[in-house]
Amino acid sequence: SELGSILALADRFDTLAGCFGIGQVPSGTADPFGLRRISIAILHIIEGRKYSLSLRELIHKALALYGNKVAGGNDTVETVVAFIKGRFANDCISRGIAADAVDAAVSVNFDDVNDCLMRVNAILQLRKDPALKVLAASYKRVKNIIKDNRETVVDVGLFEHQTEKNLYGLFLEVREEMERHITLKEYANALEVMLRMKEPVDAFFDDVMVMAEDLSIRKNRLNLLTLFGDQILLIGDISLLQEA
Repeated sequence: SELGSILALADRFDTLAGCFGIGQVPSGTADPFGLRRISIAILHIIEGRKYSLSLRELIHKALALYGNKVAGGNDTVETVVAFIKGRFANDCISRGIAADAVDAAVSVNFDDVNDCLMRVNAILQLRKDPALKVLAASYKRVKNIIKDNRETVVDVGLFEHQTEKNLYGLFLEVREEMERHITLKEYANALEVMLRMKEPVDAFFDDVMVMAEDLSIRKNRLNLLTLFGDQILLIGDISLLQEA
C-alpha cells in the first residue's frame, strides 16, 4: 500500500542516516547492519512507486532527527548519497543495463532515482544512432580542451569565423528546444535535439583554432565550448559511452 511504502522508506532512511551518522559505514564484505540491502530496498520502492523525490533532502531530514547525536553535515549526506548511487549502478547492471549508459547518467546527477532512470533510458534509446557516437567523440574532445574552464559568458563580437556564429546561433535554438523537453522529462527527445549540434561542432573544430593567441578570443571560444558541454551534461556525460 501507499502508506506501507512510505513507512518502509522512512524506516530505511532512518537506519541509513543513523548508521552513517555514527560512522558505521560498510567496508569490503563487512556490512553488519545490512545497509547495502536496505539501500536496494529503498531504490526498488522509489522506482516501483514512481516517486519523484530528492535523496539529499530526505537524508538531510533523517539526520536532523538525530540532533547532535550524529554527524549530520553535508559530508555525511554526500557519503550516504554516494553509497546509494553505488548500489543503484550495481543494481542496474545486474538487470542487464549497459554499465556505460548508467555511468553517463549518474556521473552528472544522482538525486532523484526515477529521473536518473529516465536519463539512462534516453541514452540507451539513442546510443545506436551514429550521430550520438560522433557527438560523444566531439564532446570528449571538448572536455580535453576546456579542462577546468567553467565560465559560459559568450561575446558574439569576438567571433572571427562564420562557423563560430553558426555554432552559437544553432546552440541557442537547440537549448531552447531542449529545455522544453527537459521540463517535461522527455530526455530522449531532448538528446535527439542535441544531435543537431554534431555537424556545427565538427565544422567549428575544422575551421577554428580554439587556443588563439589573443587571450580574449581564446577565452570566448573556451566559454562557447563549455556552454555546449554543460547542455549535454543536463542528460549525461556521453563521452563515457563505449563503442558497441
